[in-house]
Amino acid sequence: MRLSRSASRSAARRAANRNRNTVGRPRRRRSSPWWGILFIFFMLALIISLSYLLANEKGQDNVTMTTDSGEKLNLTKKQDGQTADTPEDAPAEQKLPEKLDLQALAESWVNSASGRTSVYIYDLDYRTAIAKVGETQNYQTASIYKLFPVYEGYRRIEKGDWDKDTILVGSRTIVQCLDAAIRSSDSTCGEALWSKIGHANLDEIIKTDYKIENSKISSFSSNPVDVAKILELYYDHPEFSDATYATILDSMLNQPATDNGMCDPSCVWRQGLPAGLSSDKIKVYDKVGWDYSGSGWNLYHDAAIVTAGAEENERHLIVVVMTAGISNYTEITNFGTKLKAALTK
Repeated sequence: MRLSRSASRSAARRAANRNRNTVGRPRRRRSSPWWGILFIFFMLALIISLSYLLANEKGQDNVTMTTDSGEKLNLTKKQDGQTADTPEDAPAEQKLPEKLDLQALAESWVNSASGRTSVYIYDLDYRTAIAKVGETQNYQTASIYKLFPVYEGYRRIEKGDWDKDTILVGSRTIVQCLDAAIRSSDSTCGEALWSKIGHANLDEIIKTDYKIENSKISSFSSNPVDVAKILELYYDHPEFSDATYATILDSMLNQPATDNGMCDPSCVWRQGLPAGLSSDKIKVYDKVGWDYSGSGWNLYHDAAIVTAGAEENERHLIVVVMTAGISNYTEITNFGTKLKAALTK
């Protein structure tokens, strides 16, 4: 079928118009896929960097606190259950000190000591025992038991269950008794705190909350491993503020002799481990417990958090010595002296 002349002219005009409309018009470019890929890589790098920074913030916090007596303390608190098994696990700026092996030292002293003697030394930086002899043998606790109700008392204050200014015994408040039970081994305060918690209740708390299985404080029974565990809780203080921990350390460090009628002429709380171990480079945060018959020491226990060395490379240990029937407390002092030599060589 043939087109008419007019129809042919119309078709020609439409074709010419299409050509004019496309002349000079820029061709649309397709976007390159590389820009999208680069953007994805950039976002991934940003996410990884932020994750690294947040992870580092959950490491160790170094806090300097000043106690009531003016003592400056450098506190290292581990968060989120972190431990360092090897020096390489620690951040470069917090390189761990060389790991010690004090087993031979502990065995030598135990073998030479009179009476029944047990030693447990726990490295808080590596979270492992570095000396243990008879460490699971239970002893009658003497005043070492006070570490348990005092910890629970501070815990209850921090939780808001106890008012620290409540009068507990005589004219002394709860917080004053918490200090006195450690600083001067005040038995009246220790027993009042224990009674307020409840003897059977404290046993259950120790087992379920503190995960300490083999001590029964209502029977005055514990061992070096369990005593070290309660001291580790003090050191980590997951339920205490750093200010509260500094207060506790001051109670454990500054313990002047006390004339309380129990000792003749006075009770010298730091005559054992602290006397042998303390130096200008070593601090001993200590709690002692003993039973003296007048002719010998039925019981003599020392339990301490020990810091040794320069601040940038400070070592942190728990040292627990429990004994029964030793001839003289100076045997424990001598062990402290041997330990000091090992820590400062």
